[in-house]
Amino acid sequence: MTAVARLLRRQSPLDVPKDTVDYRFHTRFQQDFYQSVILAKAGIASEAQWVDWSHMANLRNEICDEVAQMCQDRHIKDIMGFQHDWNKEVIAQFYATVYFGHDAQNNNERIIYWMTEGQRYQCSYTSFCRYLRLDAQDVDRPKIHYDLPLAADQVTFMYPRDRVGSAGKVTGLYTYYSVLNRLFRKTLTPRDENPSDISAHAKNLMSKMQPDPRGSDFSVGDFIWEEIKHISETHLKTCGYAQYIMRVILKVTRRNFGMDVKHEPLRIKHPKHVRVPSDGRYDEVQEENQEDQEDQGP
Repeated sequence: MTAVARLLRRQSPLDVPKDTVDYRFHTRFQQDFYQSVILAKAGIASEAQWVDWSHMANLRNEICDEVAQMCQDRHIKDIMGFQHDWNKEVIAQFYATVYFGHDAQNNNERIIYWMTEGQRYQCSYTSFCRYLRLDAQDVDRPKIHYDLPLAADQVTFMYPRDRVGSAGKVTGLYTYYSVLNRLFRKTLTPRDENPSDISAHAKNLMSKMQPDPRGSDFSVGDFIWEEIKHISETHLKTCGYAQYIMRVILKVTRRNFGMDVKHEPLRIKHPKHVRVPSDGRYDEVQEENQEDQEDQGP
């Protein structure tokens, strides 16, 4: 079904006649995707939280401080701390109807089109980034999705020698990458069908977070945009990035919607055990499941 969904999603609905009686949708594919894929998911939208950086700073933990500083250096700290409640039905309609196109009259700029309550809306990539309060330089930074997802043997740098067999998994990580992963999967890389894996381009994102010169800058706006596009083309993934999408929808539609999901804070606990490279400053063992349960904010 993924190949079919991808093909139909990439067909423009803008110039075809309406073939559904449901006012919320323009094509039968949109309605079918909404009913058979999106509503079939228990929570519709992926669980998301915003990072409470003040809480993290108050932990006075060297590794957590290093993670926070790297997020600042990579220009993603603000977007990870971005808080916005959302409406599940509005997010479901977005994912059912979204189409990624280009504006031929404006230097072929990328555009997203979608429907909310039967009305068609659009947003340029430039506006998308502005609504998410990304800095002006983000558009010019390297694009992670220009590269193929890293293979497991390309991310062994995140694991001690005796744990490289877990490469690509969330267990066994050095503490620095474990903390990053716990933050990312509630913000920039929401986990879906297989929470034990670091999925697809999430591995590339983790690679970018290596200390310089191995790590490097990247465009977080492009990363979110491309991940939303990928989610819209597959029946396997839950609707992610609801907090960011809701912000864009409100700015474009200028309408008020009752928010039925509260965007809660993520307040991680002080790492109990430490694992670091032999030439590093730390040293840890991962208790991923237990720490994940403890991370839920009050």
